[in-house]
Amino acid sequence: MKLSRTFLIISCLITAGFHSVAGAQPDSKVIDLSKPVGETLKPDVLYWTFDDGSIGFIMPDPVEDMSGNGFSGKLMQGAQNPTPIYTEGKFGTAILLQGNTPNSETPEGKIQTFLNPRVSWVVTSKEKVSDPALLHMKDTSFTAGSWIRIDEVNEGKKQRIPVFHLGHVSGWNFELTKSAKEEWSLKFGGGGNKAIMPVEGVDLGDKQWHHVAFAYSLRGENGSVVFYVDGSPLGDALELKGKVGQEEDVFSFFTMGEFNVGNFSDGLVGAFDDAFVTTGAHTFKK
Repeated sequence: MKLSRTFLIISCLITAGFHSVAGAQPDSKVIDLSKPVGETLKPDVLYWTFDDGSIGFIMPDPVEDMSGNGFSGKLMQGAQNPTPIYTEGKFGTAILLQGNTPNSETPEGKIQTFLNPRVSWVVTSKEKVSDPALLHMKDTSFTAGSWIRIDEVNEGKKQRIPVFHLGHVSGWNFELTKSAKEEWSLKFGGGGNKAIMPVEGVDLGDKQWHHVAFAYSLRGENGSVVFYVDGSPLGDALELKGKVGQEEDVFSFFTMGEFNVGNFSDGLVGAFDDAFVTTGAHTFKK
């Protein structure tokens, strides 16, 4: 009887171990969106709370990285639109971007796009950053998200709103897209991989605060991503072939609210709050 009981206990422990490998990560946490992310866990890569700002002004600038890694976010003016300013946030204060600069046509007939207002960190020799490669998210699972309020929608037209963008083409990015039929989607990708998930049952353009996020899980040489809106997953995980994380020898810069490329987005007229990037594939509740 004792031998049987011991065998049963050992069997349960082994089975639990197998489940921890195949299922959720052992350190996975449920992030409570009823309060700032930092009250559930401290993001260990980047955390822009945008708190303690002077409403209607650009101070403090740069935005402090509350993760402690030194990724300070500079408030950057657009080509035609003003520098971001602080506004009332989901928690404390938030950062308001007055982007959405219209495209124009050059005398040669080419479409010209314009860099919009944004929050951006760029590595320089003067900055005290613990490890610039942390943002590359190489060989790791990670979760990222932000509260967003969209104040202006391009009705009847396609629209792209970047949330996060690292590097150029080879970096990872997270964005919102809208079709001409007013259908919203979330998109995540990097390293030649991308995943897109439609948003159903939530109007992201209703001028209210919504939380958008993703959790990327790396398993061996491939990964998967789950998208979240207001704490709820949008369907099942989408598989991605290959790794999303950026190689360490690529120049580092990280931007919120715009792409780091020459063909810029439609931009955001609205606000971001409590933005974070952290290791581990976590879930959410509201």
